[in-house]
Amino acid sequence: MPKGRAEIRHKNMVPECTKMYFGVLKGVLTENNLLDKPMFIWNMDETLTSLSPGSTKVLARTVFGPLKKEWRTITTTFHSETVLSVSHANFFRLFNKAWVSISPEHLKNGFRSTGIYPWNPDQIPPEAYLPSTLYSTSTYITNSVQFIKHS
Repeated sequence: MPKGRAEIRHKNMVPECTKMYFGVLKGVLTENNLLDKPMFIWNMDETLTSLSPGSTKVLARTVFGPLKKEWRTITTTFHSETVLSVSHANFFRLFNKAWVSISPEHLKNGFRSTGIYPWNPDQIPPEAYLPSTLYSTSTYITNSVQFIKHS
């Protein structure tokens, strides 16, 4: 992840921004009738691409750690055994190997740890905000509000 993006996340990890995030997220989940349907909530981050372009599915972030780890293992092994790179021709076969390695518990724990399902905006522990107190100024909060409003 580029340093700039990590810094922005770090600076915006303040309770006010988290509260706004959960407010916006609850609105999206309610509007789309998804509060009680975690099977329709997809999880991804910037290091993987959406497999469903144009999707309106809600994205969360924490579940993909085990998937990324397995994907790296599979693609490294594939490359060392075949000297080929991942291409359109072999992507889905390889990705499926990684995907089936993820247990339902990984998915449940990922959503539980973020407070997305079951719904729990208080899931983020107070200590998660400690490093960002260096940056918790009204400027960052104002910028975050503007970003959320225009997203």
